[in-house]
Amino acid sequence: LAVKSGGVAGDILKVVLAGSEPAVLITHLNVGIIQRNLGATHGDVTGTIIDSIAAARDESQSNTHQLLVLKSDGSAGTGDMVKAYAQRARAIGIPVFGAFEDAALASRAVLEQSKQIHQASLGADGRQ
Repeated sequence: LAVKSGGVAGDILKVVLAGSEPAVLITHLNVGIIQRNLGATHGDVTGTIIDSIAAARDESQSNTHQLLVLKSDGSAGTGDMVKAYAQRARAIGIPVFGAFEDAALASRAVLEQSKQIHQASLGADGRQ
């Protein structure tokens, strides 16, 4: 994650989205660990990751639903960072969750809704 101060996340995502179109992509970031280990030497790594995944999403014009999990270590300082990063991500259209399980449930709901929309678009003979 330290490569390009976190910008490598966008590079990786561009490669993934260029070769496939997953229905859902979940990014899980442990904010406390990232900022504690990399913040002093590499700056706002978490913020750069968030911005770079949004840029990769926008450049790819993919239909992939992107979700973000921001994990806290329970400290007040990290909790404040998580809140700020969550606002930042939501402002650029990325839903944010506090736990991977919650993001997985949201993913399932998105997939179920997509399936229902697709089935509703089919005619009585099963064709569009």
